[in-house]
Amino acid sequence: MSVARCDLSTDRLANIGLMPHSTLMLSFGERNEEKRMNEERISAARADMERRVAEFREKQAKFQREREDYYETTIEKVRATDWNEFATPRHERRARH
Repeated sequence: MSVARCDLSTDRLANIGLMPHSTLMLSFGERNEEKRMNEERISAARADMERRVAEFREKQAKFQREREDYYETTIEKVRATDWNEFATPRHERRARH
């Protein structure tokens, strides 16, 4: 019976997704740099989200103003006409006829 020989070279380990412990260790400076870069990405993403939310709120406020203006204009036009008996109060209808 022969014993199979195990190839544990760095290249072989890298091919199967395993790396020797020494290659996984980052120096303190490298960890800090990686942490700083991650914080910068998070900060940039947060700033982008805040910008988008602010733009969305502005757009919604604009739509609300436009709806209110349209409502006021429409109500003024309706009140200015005698389009049906419910639009004009009864005492005003009698005075016109």
